[in-house]
Amino acid sequence: MPLTEILWREQASRLPEAPGIYQFLDRDGQVLYVGKAASLRDRVRSYLGPATDPARKEWRIQELTYQVKFIVTSNEVEALITEATLVKKLQPPLNSKLKDDKKYPYLRITTSEEFPRLQLVRTFQDNPDKHFGPFTNTRALRQTIRTLKEVFGLPACKVTFDPSRPQLPCLEFRIHRCLAPCTGRVDSGEYRQVVEEVILYLEGKGESLLEYLASRMKDEAYRLNYEGAAHVRDRIYALRKILEQQVVLTEAPIDRDLIALAGELGESCLAIAKVRKGKLIGVEHFFLSEGLGETTEELIRVGLVQYYQRTADIPTEIVVDIRLSDQETLEQWLRKVRGRKVRITKARGESRKQWKIADANAREQLQALLKEKRASYSQLDLLERAQQEFGLSKLPVTIEGYDISNLGPHQAVGAKVVFRNGTPWKNGYRHFRIGRPGPDDYAMIGEILARRLSGADSLPDLILIDGGIGHLHAALEVIHSINQVIDTLSLAKGEELVFSPQFPEPLRLPRNSPALQLLQRVRDEAHRFALSFHRSLREKETRRSKLDSIPGVGKVKKQILLREFGSSNALKRASLLRIARTPGVGEKLAQKVHNYLHEKAENKVSGGSGA
Repeated sequence: MPLTEILWREQASRLPEAPGIYQFLDRDGQVLYVGKAASLRDRVRSYLGPATDPARKEWRIQELTYQVKFIVTSNEVEALITEATLVKKLQPPLNSKLKDDKKYPYLRITTSEEFPRLQLVRTFQDNPDKHFGPFTNTRALRQTIRTLKEVFGLPACKVTFDPSRPQLPCLEFRIHRCLAPCTGRVDSGEYRQVVEEVILYLEGKGESLLEYLASRMKDEAYRLNYEGAAHVRDRIYALRKILEQQVVLTEAPIDRDLIALAGELGESCLAIAKVRKGKLIGVEHFFLSEGLGETTEELIRVGLVQYYQRTADIPTEIVVDIRLSDQETLEQWLRKVRGRKVRITKARGESRKQWKIADANAREQLQALLKEKRASYSQLDLLERAQQEFGLSKLPVTIEGYDISNLGPHQAVGAKVVFRNGTPWKNGYRHFRIGRPGPDDYAMIGEILARRLSGADSLPDLILIDGGIGHLHAALEVIHSINQVIDTLSLAKGEELVFSPQFPEPLRLPRNSPALQLLQRVRDEAHRFALSFHRSLREKETRRSKLDSIPGVGKVKKQILLREFGSSNALKRASLLRIARTPGVGEKLAQKVHNYLHEKAENKVSGGSGA
């Protein structure tokens, strides 16, 4: 049974009046909650106060705790570090945490390597590599990496850089998007200079970087290296265009993070606006799980500690809208992590105007989350109606839709789409190449289902086949052959009849039926996805037949020609001289390409005239 008041007081009295960590454990010895305290005895005893409201954390702690453990630390800063480490490691259910923090990506520059590269990684590692993040928008981070490649030329590939074994340059080098250390054309000293430029940019020191590049351009021109000066000039131009898009908040070169929290209906969003050298360089947001109905101050503290525990980018000032009770302890911890002094200040005056940017972002993201949750409730109603309409054994939370695109005896393909909670989940989409010859839809459905389901770790709640009763039987035969039981339906185009093994006759639902419309969305998406794959294969085959058969035209040369001319038809219309002037082609290869394309056209005409 949970600890009685007498036992609780007895355990609390054994605790020292010293700073440290306390842990509340359940009946199975699992940690429920981890907290820090300036005095362990006083803090644990405080949970014995009157707690008649089940929503209050004191009530929940008293109801669930069977044992109290503690760790004494030498000071409050050490207690704070230990608390953060234990919460991250143990993931206690009653502690507030940044939700899904493991999925947030980082930008890593592998400074531990002789030739560092850019990488998108999912974990922050304590090593000599430089990490920036975490970022909440993966798409924006990928765009940042592409921009850095274009402007600075750092590679993001996985090629091994061995100066003693230089490789041929790839297309990225030829279009001036990569310095190509794999070719041995750039020494490590020159390459490291570029790496330092990238780090300056990512640290928000864009103006300092522009001054440095302007000085470097003059040096290159003074040494009569006009090509090098031109490359630096282009880099300055590209950087200026990027920096012009950043919002100037203050003329003072201030580095600060502005933290705001928005909470409603049991959900909380923490927004962090990052100001570097007076410019707003980005806003990140994180959702928090509220463990025990913590106050705004407690949630901000939790978010602050867990965020700065995972990033190396800590500014000199952190602005919040309230006074934190353990502010001095947090400042000491941040100083220890950063290696320099960090101030936590309350938003007022100019900083309050800036803080409102973080506040507006936190509120906007929170409302978007709540809107999504409300939509999910309506989706639940829809799934329940579909379960009833079609006689399904379970709620169709995960639906897989299958279709075949078979426009002839060759290049037949299959497609799988996945809907979760009534909406597309594109991470689960798959294409299938079908080796079986001939237009046999039933056999092809059987083939792709067998490949999908055999030995699978997870199965959908519902399988939907685009087709009629024959397609349904083909699918059921495969499912039964692997000893599985999965709800399966087919939906026929035209009359929109739903075939189910649960009913002797096909179901004819009204066209405005939400359950039918759900199946139609899955069926149409599978059809679209299969058709797009089929078209891409046909386009590849067309390009392959015209260029891949030319002697001397490999993958790189083909990419150069297609990038220059756009298509093989445009290439055929080009003059021999025009082809020869293409960088990386030359007269010999141009002659081969020109002769091949025109000989092929002549053969086609002569073959047609003889028919």
